[in-house]
Amino acid sequence: MALSALQKRIIELSSRLVATDDLHQFKQLASELRKALHEHVTHLRLSIDDTKKQIAMAAASKPSTTKTATRVVRGYYRDG
Repeated sequence: MALSALQKRIIELSSRLVATDDLHQFKQLASELRKALHEHVTHLRLSIDDTKKQIAMAAASKPSTTKTATRVVRGYYRDG
């Protein structure tokens, strides 16, 4: 899976933060990294909420698909 622009930004900021010896730059990078991580967590929460809604809709339309939908989301769906 390819990394998103935000994930690449987090990696870049983390690398620069660890490499710097300048306190001012460290504080600046830490602030930027904190914002990027907050944005990423928000995106993940929204993604999880969307997935939960999709599972609920699938379960409501066909009660027998609940286990199948859960397996697909968890990544271990197998035919048969």
